[in-house]
Amino acid sequence: MYRRNHHLALLAVLVVGAAGITRTSLFRPSLLVTREIRYGLQDRITQALFPILAPLLPSRYHQIRVEDLGRAMRVNAERPGQPGTEILEYGDFIQLLRAS
Repeated sequence: MYRRNHHLALLAVLVVGAAGITRTSLFRPSLLVTREIRYGLQDRITQALFPILAPLLPSRYHQIRVEDLGRAMRVNAERPGQPGTEILEYGDFIQLLRAS
């Protein structure tokens, strides 16, 4: 999704920078796990098979629960960081959760 919307992400970074915000964090989860099935059969199949397949995939493709991603975002927002734009993936989310 990030690749398809890369131009929108760049535009967002430019707009945020123009607003005087010095640090931008872009979170790139591969699969969000929710308590409810949101998108029908495809979502049900994906959420059933992904835990089985995830260990075979690179860590950036691992799933994360919505609640955990939210906590990682909060921790990231509360910590001091370098000015600029950072792109965070699964491994970064886990590091943030361990730090909380």
